[in-house]
Amino acid sequence: MAEGRRERMRAKIRSRGAEGLPPHEVVEFFLYPFIPRKDTSPLAKELLKAFGSIDGILEATEEQLLEVKGMPKMAALTFPLYKDLIRVAYDENVLKREQKIANTKDAGSFCTKLLYYSSVEKVAVIYLNQLDKIIKFEIISEGSTTETPFDTKKICKGAILNQAKGIIITHNHPSGSVVPSDDDIACTLNIKKQLEPLGVKVMDHIVVSGERYYSMRSAGDIQ
Repeated sequence: MAEGRRERMRAKIRSRGAEGLPPHEVVEFFLYPFIPRKDTSPLAKELLKAFGSIDGILEATEEQLLEVKGMPKMAALTFPLYKDLIRVAYDENVLKREQKIANTKDAGSFCTKLLYYSSVEKVAVIYLNQLDKIIKFEIISEGSTTETPFDTKKICKGAILNQAKGIIITHNHPSGSVVPSDDDIACTLNIKKQLEPLGVKVMDHIVVSGERYYSMRSAGDIQ
């Protein structure tokens, strides 16, 4: 019975891809290599119950995954790696270096793509050359679901090392709000103040949540 269900699932994915599959079927499919010849649907549903979503499952640690009864050790070891692999492929195919950031729309689009997969707050910086093309982007810090520190020294050092003429700061709010806090704005103004004597301009600070974003420059928070 389990093998018949697996064949039907494989046929469904071959014909129309994984898009449109309910979350428990996606997780069920993930489990196939680790649980041969058994129905993986019950475990998939337990994992979703424990972690809330596919994203929650992929963000979980090996130890947390093993707390779910029936979770194979090799699956618990492998699942946390999937998100990193997805991110590498995503970076290479979507987030192109040498791309030009010509306006707020370009910045917002790039930043939402950069942080789209993150379920915890992260601060990233995009370094730009004199033609507003991307030299490099990097994650500066990573925190919890509600906060992450701004490492001003690291941001300034990165701008100097990459010989940037401008930077775009971005961070995400997993909570769903894109409105920056007073501390977000104050930190941005402090970084701007420190970089100006070095000839580096803070072009914007983009706060993102999912596909939505907020531009501090467009809102008048920074000039």
